[in-house]
Amino acid sequence: MVDTIMNKKALMVIKLRKNNVFLNITGTKGDLIKKFSAGTEKYIGAKKKTTIAKFDIATNIGLKLKNHGYKTFSLRFTGAQRHRKSIIKGFKNAGLNFYGTLIDTKMRAHNGCKQKKQKRKKKRG
Repeated sequence: MVDTIMNKKALMVIKLRKNNVFLNITGTKGDLIKKFSAGTEKYIGAKKKTTIAKFDIATNIGLKLKNHGYKTFSLRFTGAQRHRKSIIKGFKNAGLNFYGTLIDTKMRAHNGCKQKKQKRKKKRG
């Protein structure tokens, strides 16, 4: 590989769901490097939802990735809005750097909003 140990770049896709957090680390070419979730970091049940847990998860994962030589990331969030700041703070606490823009992909309906029903006309006579 051309990358030196201290200069590896990657894309981090973070899926925030109602009860869990999933992190996929991919290389610059799109190949999957690592997968993490709140369950792999020993958080169970309602503890996965808290802000402190998500901060700890991000810090632990950041330290693991830093030991593997990955220091700079581009972030992509999908899912709910909650706890994003705590996740970013956790990665910065671990000493990771971010390049590029923070990409946010929200879930939207593919065919737009549902139209209102038309009122029924009364028949006279």
